[in-house]
Amino acid sequence: METKTNNMLSKEELAKRWGLSTVLIGLYSAIGLGPRFVREDGMLKFPIGQVREFERSQVIPGYFSSASAWSRTVAPLV
Repeated sequence: METKTNNMLSKEELAKRWGLSTVLIGLYSAIGLGPRFVREDGMLKFPIGQVREFERSQVIPGYFSSASAWSRTVAPLV
């Protein structure tokens, strides 16, 4: 799933990881929700370290069992 050459995730890879559409990933990025990203050749790229840090910051210990749980709590807010 993760891009091995540069430790970056594409928008598609992040969408798959979180169980969201690429449209929502793009929307969240545009409004400042989600992990930090960079633009490479006009495409969003997410450093895996930033993704993991963001996931850890969103998990309530003992409550959520996966990163996709984030999508169930934040997606209805947008």
